[in-house]
Amino acid sequence: FWTAHLKVTFGMMASGQCHRLHGKTAEHFLDYLLSPEGQKLWIMKPGTPGGPERYALLRTCVNSKLPGTIPAEYLNKPDYDPYQLAGTFRYQGGWTGRYFTLIRILIKCIALDPIDDLRAARAAMIEKGGNDAAMALIAEMPFPYTEAAVQAKKLSSASPAEAAKLRREWTEFAVDRYRKAVRECAK
Repeated sequence: FWTAHLKVTFGMMASGQCHRLHGKTAEHFLDYLLSPEGQKLWIMKPGTPGGPERYALLRTCVNSKLPGTIPAEYLNKPDYDPYQLAGTFRYQGGWTGRYFTLIRILIKCIALDPIDDLRAARAAMIEKGGNDAAMALIAEMPFPYTEAAVQAKKLSSASPAEAAKLRREWTEFAVDRYRKAVRECAK
């Protein structure tokens, strides 16, 4: 639930939409998220001092030193150190590079173009206090991951008209799921 909420929030901020609509409030929100207090919400267990009240956000802290200042029993994943793991990471462009265009277009089709429907679904979930069935609808993709290579090839070899049709289908799929999520929350 919160992952979808934060993706939409950050997407709005990255696009500048939040700043245009709310100016300084958006800047203060970002400042808070990046502050030690805001970062604690991302890495601490619910109900711990300084942590979130109800839900674990289970995200990585951007301040690499902050987790070391918090008692291990308060952390969601005390043994997880992404900064240490990053040193062992080696990007394999051959594994994901072929999906770049697919991912870029898919984000536009399922998050940016239907933003009003996504916001409505998110608002319904917030009002309801969370809803697993609605979250499953929001998270559903127009095709399974196992078909990503097929969809990427289909997209890259499509004529402009075929590509537009495929993009429209993906957007319609997302809109349908977001509207179903709203109805699910109304039950």
